[in-house]
Amino acid sequence: MDAPVCGIDHIVIAVNDLDASKNAYARLGFTLSSRGVHSAAMGTINHTMMLERDYFEILAVAAPTERNQRWRNMLAHGEGVAGLALAAPDAGLVRDAWARAGLAPSDVVDFQRAVIRDDGTIKARFKTVSLPSTAEIRLEIFACAQLTRQAVWLPELISHPNTASAIGKVTIPVDSPAKVAEACRPVFTGCTISTIDGGLRLITGRHWIDLVHPEAIVRNFNAVTGSQRAVAIGIDFIVQDLGACSSVLSGNGVSAWKGERRLEVSSAYAAGAAIAFTTADALV
Repeated sequence: MDAPVCGIDHIVIAVNDLDASKNAYARLGFTLSSRGVHSAAMGTINHTMMLERDYFEILAVAAPTERNQRWRNMLAHGEGVAGLALAAPDAGLVRDAWARAGLAPSDVVDFQRAVIRDDGTIKARFKTVSLPSTAEIRLEIFACAQLTRQAVWLPELISHPNTASAIGKVTIPVDSPAKVAEACRPVFTGCTISTIDGGLRLITGRHWIDLVHPEAIVRNFNAVTGSQRAVAIGIDFIVQDLGACSSVLSGNGVSAWKGERRLEVSSAYAAGAAIAFTTADALV
């Protein structure tokens, strides 16, 4: 039987000013969707950046509601990576697995947003189930089942000037990597765990999640500066052409730290997230 969780579906970057953050990510060479407006109960708005099989979003609060309290709590500590949505073919199966493990999951929530296209408006529908916030990890974690993939992975959104094609790795600073990794075993159902420099790596589906001591993320992301939070969470994006990516960044006035087959962008350019671009064969 396949594991209920099969990787990362998307990453949520919480921002205060959606328009300013949209411009910032366009400068980084991403193609952004039109503004998405969630339900009144959700009270949030977003832009997505679609990759071949996963994506990330910048999300802002339009009006305070009970459902967006967690995002407001995160924004109280500054902008940045705030949520990790795990890929789940069936949100109900994830909830059952998490409940059996004693993780106290929420009920399954069914929601939708309108997707406006030249030929009309379609609905994107999702089912999610969330876990309670914890002090050990600086992220809201939930599972997301995509009910209408054709309304989200639109062909015109998948091509990016920076040639980004996938999320390769998320690097999360934690005080005790071993403790957090063990706590994450039942969350990332079917994951494997291995030792890396400065911490531990969870492998879930085709994604890596590195849990490292806070000082290690500064070594891994030399361009981490100016984060409003204590330490920025890092995202490694896989690109098809690192040279083309470098040209886009420099052409848009974005300074990047250049390593061996790797480009890093300060969190000051990316609404509190530490961004790195690398090729699939160079991801470490």
